[in-house]
Amino acid sequence: MKFWYPAVFKKNNDGSYDVNFPDLNGCTAKGKNFEEAMAEAKEAERTWLEIQILEDCENPPGVSEVEDIPVTE
Repeated sequence: MKFWYPAVFKKNNDGSYDVNFPDLNGCTAKGKNFEEAMAEAKEAERTWLEIQILEDCENPPGVSEVEDIPVTE
């Protein structure tokens, strides 16, 4: 089974990235560059879903439409 949730990548002044999953409460990641942030985000999403759904037997959260996700600069 595959789950796909939108992630918001924020580039910091030092070139690193912070990642947030709006639909996955508390699921975040960081990376020194975009590639590392992407890899860390995939792992964070997988781990979050594994813990919340598989171990806690909860239903997966709904997925936001991209245009509904607030993005600030």
